[in-house]
Amino acid sequence: MSVKQLFITTSFLLSFSGLASAQSSWLHDFEFGLSVAQKSGRLALVDFWATWCGPCKAMDREVWNTPEAAAFSQHFVPIKIDVDQERGLATTYGVQAIPLVLIMDYTGKVLYSERGYSGRQTLLKILESIPADVSEYYSKLALIEKESPPEQLRDVGLALQMISGRITSGQLRNSLLNQGDVY
Repeated sequence: MSVKQLFITTSFLLSFSGLASAQSSWLHDFEFGLSVAQKSGRLALVDFWATWCGPCKAMDREVWNTPEAAAFSQHFVPIKIDVDQERGLATTYGVQAIPLVLIMDYTGKVLYSERGYSGRQTLLKILESIPADVSEYYSKLALIEKESPPEQLRDVGLALQMISGRITSGQLRNSLLNQGDVY
């Protein structure tokens, strides 16, 4: 076997193994994914997609299956939802076009949404901006699940504002600031 053939074979095998591991890291059970997000203190990134969707396939190829996305995947819990198999969930989240990427907390509250595929760089910048640890926000959420006195609601809003201060993507930061204002 020539050096060129060996290089091509090795490159193919490495790219295939990277693709397989990137695909397998996605969860496909929404509720389980949210429970993992809660336990790990991370946000959930939910990708609504379909097998027939051209932009979804492009996003898989150009973003999700790249080393850059793999590096950021420790910042969130990745959940992939096929809209054809999970129509009820797609309806619950108002999915009217795909791909639709939602960043949400463990309660299923949407903190940010990206409709359509706006390009590799835009999506990678958002992924890079997702904070790796939102456990302080989650601890405030857990308190208001039991009761909702005004001070605790205010603390949830402040926690979201603190998280937004650590985010470099203007779109994601603004979305979290707006969500913080709700409390």
